[in-house]
Amino acid sequence: MQVAILTEGGEKRGLGHVIRCSAIYEAFIEIGIKPVVYIDLSDKIYYKTLEFKEVNWLENKEVLKTLENFDIVIVDSYIADYDLYEEISSKVKIPVFLDDNARIDYPRGIIVNFSLCAEKIFENRKNESNYYLLGPQYIPIRKAFLEISKIRKDKKDRINQIFLMFGGTDVINLSAKVLKLLKENTFSSFRKVVVTGSRKIAIDIRQNFPDVEVLLNPDPGVLARKMAMSDLAISAAGMTLYELAYLQIPTIAICVADNQRRGLYEFVNKGYLKEYLSYEDPLLLSKIRSSLHFMMSNYTKVRRRSLIGRNIVDGRGSKRLVNKLVRFYREKSIDTRR
Repeated sequence: MQVAILTEGGEKRGLGHVIRCSAIYEAFIEIGIKPVVYIDLSDKIYYKTLEFKEVNWLENKEVLKTLENFDIVIVDSYIADYDLYEEISSKVKIPVFLDDNARIDYPRGIIVNFSLCAEKIFENRKNESNYYLLGPQYIPIRKAFLEISKIRKDKKDRINQIFLMFGGTDVINLSAKVLKLLKENTFSSFRKVVVTGSRKIAIDIRQNFPDVEVLLNPDPGVLARKMAMSDLAISAAGMTLYELAYLQIPTIAICVADNQRRGLYEFVNKGYLKEYLSYEDPLLLSKIRSSLHFMMSNYTKVRRRSLIGRNIVDGRGSKRLVNKLVRFYREKSIDTRR
């Protein structure tokens, strides 16, 4: 069986798609299948642990032509248009399209949306040409996080270390704003760990906040370990939030993109998060300050609430997804070639 994965990332586009595709890649590796990965990776933001070919597959006709040689092709894109999906669908036995928000009406294939509100998103958008794998049971979690959860110790009854990550590249530079808040006397004793994919932001933080530990594009093992060692996280509401939920870390999550809104509300509704926060809110920093005070005063209760995270994200999503795709291939039940 031949598998290809096509996705995109970079300093402006972030690394969320690359991260979730790497988790799916690892699940294929576990069953002895090594996918070929094509990434349209701008801004020279390199992802260290995934073997891939850097190419603008959105425009490279040679790459699209080679897809005829693959049995399963997974596409994870913010920007690919219908015509490109249609071309891939016509060439491949099992086309798989990862989706965040019913972005377009897809041609025939398997549509995967693992957000907490996936069923609501597609409630009136389903058609007979597609097969749908919807919901958090398909959330892909990277192997490093699955492994670190097995050895993670019980946390203390108070906050010692805060983990901050606002998307792989922190396009709106929330890191500096939140770190300035954390310099206030009430929070100044906390150890702070900031993760970013932006070299510029990393340099700025090291210059302006010398007591902060900065991780620039850490490998997943280091990232998972630092996250698991933390007592509290302040994070964007993308893939990092799923990983925090899986590790059961008390979290303050902030919506930094339109495709995060619905999912963030669902995390609040299920009780993992205390409230919905958005980067567009002029009172954002004030609300973060209030949440921090609440968590400090009620940390034992907050930590118990965070255990809900494992009920939402159980860590078996990548394996479920890959097993489903392999079964489709063997049964040839969704051959979309014309």
